[in-house]
Amino acid sequence: MTVNQDNTVTVSKGYGYWDLSSYPWGGDFHRFPEDITLPITRVIDRYKDGSPRRFEADYNGKKVGLQCST
Repeated sequence: MTVNQDNTVTVSKGYGYWDLSSYPWGGDFHRFPEDITLPITRVIDRYKDGSPRRFEADYNGKKVGLQCST
């Protein structure tokens, strides 16, 4: 996963996400079926260097949760 300068995130096929449309974090887990770039809609928390750790993005009209690993 790559967080881009234009407030988007690029994720690879198979990367996991939580569908936050109906359930909270940890409730409805899926994997992306293809490489995709998504707009970041909200940053939930950050690492000490200021880079996003957990954030929400828009995936085909769904609110999804993503987490960057260190």
